[in-house]
Amino acid sequence: MDKEKIISELSFKAVRSSGAGGQNVNKVSSKVVLTFDLEASQVLSEEEKALLKDNLSSRLTSEKILILNCDED
Repeated sequence: MDKEKIISELSFKAVRSSGAGGQNVNKVSSKVVLTFDLEASQVLSEEEKALLKDNLSSRLTSEKILILNCDED
C-alpha cells in the first residue's frame, strides 16, 4: 500500500464545530472532516477493500464512504 497515493484519495474539509466556543463559535472553522471513498479507490486492491469493509463496517456510509471528524486540538 502506497501512503502517498492513499493520501491523494482523501478529502479534507474545515467546518464550524458545534457546541460551546465563546466569541469565535460562528466565525472560525474549528473542525476537520476527512472522507475516503472506499469503492472508488484506485490504490487499494479488492482484497484490501474487502478487509476494510469488514473491519470498518460500522463507520462506513451506505455508499462505502469513510467519514472521520476531529474537533479536538
